[in-house]
Amino acid sequence: MSRGRRLPSIAATHWMLAAALCACVSPSRPAPAPASAFGDAGATPSGQDAPSGLCGNAAATACDGVPHCIPYAAPYRPLSGRFVRRMDVEAALRSADPMPYEGDKHDYTSALFADVDGDGRREILYSRTRSNTAWRVSQPMPGVFRNEGALPRQLNACQASADLDGDGFEDVLCGARVAWGSARGVDWEGATEIFRPTDSQMSTTLADLDEDGLLDVALGYFNAPKAMLRNRGDRTFEDMAARWGLSMEGYTWCIGTLDFDADGRLDVFMMHDGSNKPNGAFRALGPGADGEARYERVYPMPERCDREGFFREGNAGPMGVALGDIDLDGVPEMFLASGSPNGLLVRQGDGRWLDALWSFGLQTPTTNNHQPMIPWSPVFWDVDHDGRLDLLMAGGDDIGHGKQPNRGESQNQLYQGRAGNQFAETHASVGLDASGHFMTVAPGDLDGDLDLDLIFGGFGQGPVVYENQIAPSGSHLLLSLRGRFSNPHGFGARVEVTAGSMRRTRWIGERFNPRVADDGVLDVALGAASAADTVRITWPSGYVQELRDLAAGRSHVVEEPALVTLDPPSRHVRADGMSTVRFTVRPADVTGAPLAGARVELRASAGSPFEWTGPEEQRPDGSVVRTLRAPSSAGSAVVEVLVDGTPYRIRPRVWFD
Repeated sequence: MSRGRRLPSIAATHWMLAAALCACVSPSRPAPAPASAFGDAGATPSGQDAPSGLCGNAAATACDGVPHCIPYAAPYRPLSGRFVRRMDVEAALRSADPMPYEGDKHDYTSALFADVDGDGRREILYSRTRSNTAWRVSQPMPGVFRNEGALPRQLNACQASADLDGDGFEDVLCGARVAWGSARGVDWEGATEIFRPTDSQMSTTLADLDEDGLLDVALGYFNAPKAMLRNRGDRTFEDMAARWGLSMEGYTWCIGTLDFDADGRLDVFMMHDGSNKPNGAFRALGPGADGEARYERVYPMPERCDREGFFREGNAGPMGVALGDIDLDGVPEMFLASGSPNGLLVRQGDGRWLDALWSFGLQTPTTNNHQPMIPWSPVFWDVDHDGRLDLLMAGGDDIGHGKQPNRGESQNQLYQGRAGNQFAETHASVGLDASGHFMTVAPGDLDGDLDLDLIFGGFGQGPVVYENQIAPSGSHLLLSLRGRFSNPHGFGARVEVTAGSMRRTRWIGERFNPRVADDGVLDVALGAASAADTVRITWPSGYVQELRDLAAGRSHVVEEPALVTLDPPSRHVRADGMSTVRFTVRPADVTGAPLAGARVELRASAGSPFEWTGPEEQRPDGSVVRTLRAPSSAGSAVVEVLVDGTPYRIRPRVWFD
């Protein structure tokens, strides 16, 4: 065995999301923003397996999406081994709350993996809405779990664990409160409120929405406006939804981030529940003259093709989205767990996103009473490490569907990826046979053997826990990032892995589901190789880093070079006309070594209230330093850093208090 730890109307404007032109840049400089073009995106990115025609049947209409069909080198082999119920872990979780489970569809249960004491072992934070409480279940020894009791009463709905303040320790986000981590562990009693909610929180998404290198938080509420919380760097946040153009009404299940138009920036996708409730895509336009983030509503799918309302009003109510490069063209496909029906959207050569579910052999799952099942929380995951992505999702009735007669019970679903981009139902044969009504899934490490185990939460029922005893068909490694200029977990980074003839593209942040946030850890299949020959990371900053010979069977943390540092690190100084902030820029090549002779410039956003104390200063170690002096009035400003005329994507913001 092995286990893992620690991601305007079309008719009115005729606007269409477009592909990016290939830009050839030196890998030692920050990658510039790709130019956008209309209708010219058919080329397969360099280094990817070449497509060999269509998969499934030929497209029936102009609205049917077409994926590439990849001839995998490895022969197909059915999954062997099983997922085995961990009744001891389930007992530890159930012992946390003696209140009986009664099938109440308002009673959401979920689990979050988090290393809250810094010992390298993932503990479990178990949340239940009926009790309005969360519990900590520790892992004192590998594979052994113990109920440590309830967290302080104000902490519930724990949905994300990440380093929000950039100090190197995991913080835990429970609802809209953060329990901050340190060398002494997580301070549960000292948790602070970062937003005042007015309704039930359904999702948490972590992303650097304003491209300043700090990790922002998007909170989705079922019957209240969404919150887009800018991280101010000092453990405080401010809601910027209206200012950034990210306001949208709707019963929000989840919020996703992905690059719809291949311009290198993370766009935003808001998913809502119920018929005639609009879903919305928002394109990132980059910073305005004042340095603030800007987004606009866009429609990746032509109106005549969006019959279900994936990006408009309609029947589609996505209960989660998973990203994965199924057809190996370097562009993610997007699976939407909607059930009315589901969607598997593929970006076409002309920039449109079209539904190609018909070509992947995915059937609509049913309950044990043969009613259409409601899918939740999809995850693309290569379960047996054979190089083909598999698809996992939870299944269960929510409040509305639970009121319908003769619905029956659901099962969690696993579809094995096979040649020709086809998927085959396989959950029953590998032990995922628990019945009930499930909503959430948390992949994580129960016993420290570097394979991912699973905890499913649901509606009015206790959690179901599985240990992964699937027989591997190849080797793998776990990969996570540590940003030092980009956000601390590298959310939004593109990761390209080569192992022999196998080439795969992944992204940090690939699943956006209710009540459990992506942890940013990639489980990377290597096939028959004993190591990844190359790992190429395009960081959110635009910096491109290359590593070689990362060994299989290990968990790797790749650190971004400290390309730009600020002193003080908090980015906050007094608005007294005297305090200073020093920027130090250290250009690096793809290996992280200093980039000799690079020309560095630092520019302030328009209307910035501060003054530079002097020009850029070259240091003997190759770094470049420039210092600003704070104004005498409160405010903030954004600084742009250019290396040889090309700007980094990250533009640090500083505050004058």
